[in-house]
Amino acid sequence: MVTSSRILVFGDSYANFHRFEAGITDAFAQAGRPMEVSSISLPGADSAKLAGRLSDPALTAQLNADGPYAAILLIAGINDITKRRGVAAFSKSMRALVNVARPLSMYVFALEIIDFDERVDISATPFRLRNAARGLIFDRAPGRVATYRKAVQGISNVVILPTSDFLPAHDAARFKDGVHLTDVEFDKLARHTGEQMLQAMAGQSP
Repeated sequence: MVTSSRILVFGDSYANFHRFEAGITDAFAQAGRPMEVSSISLPGADSAKLAGRLSDPALTAQLNADGPYAAILLIAGINDITKRRGVAAFSKSMRALVNVARPLSMYVFALEIIDFDERVDISATPFRLRNAARGLIFDRAPGRVATYRKAVQGISNVVILPTSDFLPAHDAARFKDGVHLTDVEFDKLARHTGEQMLQAMAGQSP
């Protein structure tokens, strides 16, 4: 039984806009389950860096200070793709991220990678050159979003929240820069995600 009224959103730049806080709060409030939603964001971080940050003892102690969370939402994957880390490395670090999140809450969710324009790399120029070189070694295949999505299937202790029903295929008009959604679309995704979390925590299929 969930007794906590706190939800943590932890992830890359998608967690940085605080729009998930409002969307998730609204979804739970409408269902009569008020939640306090907070976010921790590491813009540009891949899943390995996120796992390392969440496993930091000082941060863990801070997060545990008020008891367990009702749920944790993990947002990762886009930077793994743009950095061309490779599917095996992504799968391994996502497992590590879920494992460090699990002691903080009985409900750990991970947002499915949004179908962004994987040809776009908004990193600074030196990093774009590095990422292109890494792609020649670790990650040559096209269709990376679909491939990386499959890499997290089968990871235990996590519920994957689909984005493919929200955005069946990449639509440039719904993005600001090919990677980040427009403000309006962010708000829609946040609310959609909150509703999925609510359903899963009520024992229904998200």
